[in-house]
Amino acid sequence: MEPAPNEIRAVMPSGRRRRKLRAPNPEVRKRLLGAAHWLIGEHTDAGLHIDEVAERAGVSVGTFYLYFDGKDDLLTAMVVRLVEELCEAQRLAMASGDGALDRLTRGVDAYMEAAASRENAFLWYKAPRRIRTTAGDLTSWACECQAAVWAPILETGMLSGDLLRQDVELLSQTLVAMLQHMVGYWLDHRPRIDRDTTRKFLLNSMRFMVLGESGDAA
Repeated sequence: MEPAPNEIRAVMPSGRRRRKLRAPNPEVRKRLLGAAHWLIGEHTDAGLHIDEVAERAGVSVGTFYLYFDGKDDLLTAMVVRLVEELCEAQRLAMASGDGALDRLTRGVDAYMEAAASRENAFLWYKAPRRIRTTAGDLTSWACECQAAVWAPILETGMLSGDLLRQDVELLSQTLVAMLQHMVGYWLDHRPRIDRDTTRKFLLNSMRFMVLGESGDAA
């Protein structure tokens, strides 16, 4: 059974035991995550130091280790939170629409908006270093979570004949990977690459993949 998102942790080195709080304070955890997000926006995860995270959050280093096992555990929690937010934005956007293609288009728009509103965190997240977690490789888990949001829409569209029949798992993974890379490229290269150009490219590419035909997106 796959662990729930809030149970995903970085794998600890052999021989170390994970400490647990009897009554953890959600506000302290939230402050630690917020501090880490701010510091990554100012620097990168390479420049992220636990003592600085604790200081900005207003807690001791000892308190930090009651909530996280170390840097990888903290980074895992950050990615999990961001991926949950991205998935929820896409899920809500694709809940309705005029057919499968319209719902997928809404998903692209929601992804772009959600990523842009969390730009610093997203630009760091899109190329994180490899971290092993209790749910497997962190990057693979993140892609699978988002692909799981797209897969039902794709499957429904294929069954209704609106979309080209093909492997749903591979197609959903491809769409998510394309979105992550191209939205990151847009955010990294603004204003030379603008939102409308990126959106049109994404929608035209998606249309080719799901319909097997080309055409200009609106």
